[in-house]
Amino acid sequence: MNWKKYKTALSNEHCQGLVRLIEFILVKHPSESHEDKLFLAALAEVLQHLKAKLVDYRRHYNCTFTPVQSVAIECLLSQYILPQVKQLGDFENRMLQMQTSIIKNYHLCQE
Repeated sequence: MNWKKYKTALSNEHCQGLVRLIEFILVKHPSESHEDKLFLAALAEVLQHLKAKLVDYRRHYNCTFTPVQSVAIECLLSQYILPQVKQLGDFENRMLQMQTSIIKNYHLCQE
């Protein structure tokens, strides 16, 4: 596994959309198992990182995520977001690109 941090550029709209999705999952997702708690903790780290970026308004942000945060983002996208999408808009397309990039970067296999 690649242990380097994952770097990507996100627009302000994409950051805000990802923040809203993570906030929704953190509120609605039951955290009974240790795996779920670890997943939610990693998403909470991503949320803090994105909110810190959004304090200073810009049109585009350069974001760097740790391997744990990156895998949590990929899990969020593969389990909750992209299976529900029937049409790809700008946000969904960018999230699909991120997911593909994370899978390639960390050599994750899709089930």
